[in-house]
Amino acid sequence: MPKLVGSIKLIVRRNKSTRYPLPVTHYKAKPAFSLIELLIVIAILGILATIVAYVSLQRPKQARDAQRKSDLAQLKRVMEIAKVDCQGKYYPAIGLISIQSLYFLNYYSPGNPPASIAGHLQSIGLTRGILQDPKNETPYFYGSRASNNSGSAVCPDSNGNVTINGSTTFMIRANLEDNKDPDGQKSFNSCTGVPGVPASYPNDGSYYICGD
Repeated sequence: MPKLVGSIKLIVRRNKSTRYPLPVTHYKAKPAFSLIELLIVIAILGILATIVAYVSLQRPKQARDAQRKSDLAQLKRVMEIAKVDCQGKYYPAIGLISIQSLYFLNYYSPGNPPASIAGHLQSIGLTRGILQDPKNETPYFYGSRASNNSGSAVCPDSNGNVTINGSTTFMIRANLEDNKDPDGQKSFNSCTGVPGVPASYPNDGSYYICGD
């Protein structure tokens, strides 16, 4: 606003015909993505989607393998308990020098001799039922030793009569879905030389527990 000079106001009158140009704003155009950049982004998104899908598919397999390991660990504890009644020296053994299925030979009828080690454990009350593979496709396998280290009629049966043979060791095997699981190799190393365990690890997901 113009300053006052003395007591007289300066009046500034604008000519109505005077035009004041509007300010012009200049916008700089942003560069767009090139075709190569778009292709790279699409490729990255595709890779991420593949990774997410793979992880999602692996989780159920990992859960089932964890269940298999837990089942075998439970069976080992049961066998150690049964060993106490076998002079503290032997594991109960059904079907010496054999690889038996704990799944397909799991039937036990009271009054009849058990057809498998699984049936025996059930008959003496150490297990309520037979542990089954989570997918019911490949059973758990059992093997025991028949040699000078085995004992004849050293373990009690379901009636308390000492009629069950014993073995100084045993093997139970499960098949893991992840055949690259390092626990498979570790379990093999711990059970090398036990009946039913091969001379070299088969790299097929086999997972073992065995008697001490």
